[in-house]
Amino acid sequence: FICKIFATYLMSKVEFYHTFDAKLATNIGEESVSSARQAVIELARNAWDGDAENLYINFNFNHEAVNSELTAREATKITVKDDGIAMTEEDLREKFFRIGTTSKSNNPKTKRYKRPVIGEKGMGHYAAKRLGSVLKIISNPTPFDGREPSQSMDKTITATLDWREFKHGLDFGKIRTEGEVTERQTTDAGLTLELSELKDG
Repeated sequence: FICKIFATYLMSKVEFYHTFDAKLATNIGEESVSSARQAVIELARNAWDGDAENLYINFNFNHEAVNSELTAREATKITVKDDGIAMTEEDLREKFFRIGTTSKSNNPKTKRYKRPVIGEKGMGHYAAKRLGSVLKIISNPTPFDGREPSQSMDKTITATLDWREFKHGLDFGKIRTEGEVTERQTTDAGLTLELSELKDG
């Protein structure tokens, strides 16, 4: 009887689960996108996949006076703005903040204009990380036939993601990104990404 209890103790079952160190954030950005130029191209692809008709990329620079003329020294912020369908609160939760989804591979055509999808899954996320440590997302989604309903469809959804919070030793999935859902103050629909604390001048 004692031997049976001892054998049961020795053979007790345990379960193991994968967790991700926050260092994964580095792999997502710097090690997945080869250059800043490639990162900007990936964000442009995302605008295409978001059914945008227009895309605007603006670079803000530090300036200093040289011989009484202002000379650009280095970029301080990149703003990527499009007039596509943008993301609802649910889209942000289930697609942007859930890395590695099959959304694009399962849907080879865009939702509104049925364009062939050209962005690689997750690469827009990685591209933003490659360009800057801080990403502010400003989303003004637009409804269309066949789009899933959302209480945030006529709202503005913002979220500010600071990759510097993803420090080695922390649990990737437990690091919080704060956002807001507010009344919309503009008639323009689309997605704006503001990238700051840039990696390259």
